[in-house]
Amino acid sequence: WQPFNSNHKNNHKNNHKNIIMSLKSDLRADLLLLTTAFVWGFAFVFQSTGMDHVGPFTFVFGRFVIATIAIVPIILSLYP
Repeated sequence: WQPFNSNHKNNHKNNHKNIIMSLKSDLRADLLLLTTAFVWGFAFVFQSTGMDHVGPFTFVFGRFVIATIAIVPIILSLYP
């Protein structure tokens, strides 16, 4: 048993940093969730508008091409 912990101030600072890091992580998660909901919601608007101008197979092919362009750099960065 120690009556006085000399690292008390350092522990307090570390706890403060952990709380701030946790808040930043929570904020980032909330912003990513909001962005996902925004994209998901507008996808229906763009799909209905796109279907007025092109056929269903052309539309699905375009979505596939866009998704491929978006995911290939991620895959290449994971498996160099």
